[in-house]
This record gives sequence, structure tokens and C-alpha cells, in this order.
Amino acid sequence: LEGQTIILDSGTTALEVARNIKSIPHLQVITNGVNIAAELLSSHNTQIIMMGGTVRNDSASIVGRATEDMLEQFSADKLFLCGAGCDPDFGVSGTNLEETMANRAMLRASREIIVVADSSKFTKRSMSLIASFSEVDIVISDVGLAPALQERIRSLVCKLILV
Repeated sequence: LEGQTIILDSGTTALEVARNIKSIPHLQVITNGVNIAAELLSSHNTQIIMMGGTVRNDSASIVGRATEDMLEQFSADKLFLCGAGCDPDFGVSGTNLEETMANRAMLRASREIIVVADSSKFTKRSMSLIASFSEVDIVISDVGLAPALQERIRSLVCKLILV
């Protein structure tokens, strides 16, 4: 990731990703997560690009047309996407339509899509589709992911990484 531009969505899983990338040199992070930007403030290695728009109180994410318009101006090496649901048949999904629209704009701005989700999310579907697994390059999950789900994801995605 050194020297790359990445997009991190908002949420608790993305916050864990942010905590683990703070020491990577010359990183540019585009985010709509107020919590992500706050976490990365202490990193002198990271340039933070914060989206503009309307702040959702319950998720500390910034959403809306201004967010989507701003994302259209960027190109990123990687998107770390952390949806609320990751059903292999439905795709990666979210609970809020405005946030889902911001996530879709992130997809369009990114060359590589990495889904980061704990194993419990792979049995859930949320209201609004963000991306089908055919759009995803890498899935990162925990070793608790059921073997049948691992096989299903590997059949849909280029790479599955278990940590």
C-alpha cells in the first residue's frame, strides 16, 4: 500500500483497517467516515481526503449528492469496502440508501475492490445492493468463515484471504 491512494468507507470494520494502516508511508486515504479521518489524524504518514456532504449521526458517515460528486473527481488504487451484509448470492449490501450510493461512487473511482468483512456478515443481506461479488477482486475475512462459504466465495471472487 505504500505510496498508494485508497478509499475507506465508514463503519467499525473500516475503522479496524484504518488502525492497521497508520504506519504505512506516503498513503493517501479518501474517506467519507468521520471516525476514519479522526483515527488517521495521529498518523504523520497519511494524507486524509475527507468527503463533503451530510453527516449521518448514527454511522458518522458523510453522504449525499455532494459526496458522490466529489468522489467522481478521484481515482484510487484500492477500495476497502465493509458492507453490512455480504451474501454471496445477493452481493455486498448496506442498510442506508444514501450511504449505498456513496459506496457505489467509491466503486467507480477504484481500480481494485477489496471487501473486508467478518464471517458473521456472510449470512446477512441488507436492504440495498452496493456491489455484486463479480465486481469484487479480493475478500478478506476471518478463519471462522464456514468452509462451504469459502468455496462459494472462491468460485465468485479472484482471491479469498482469511486472517
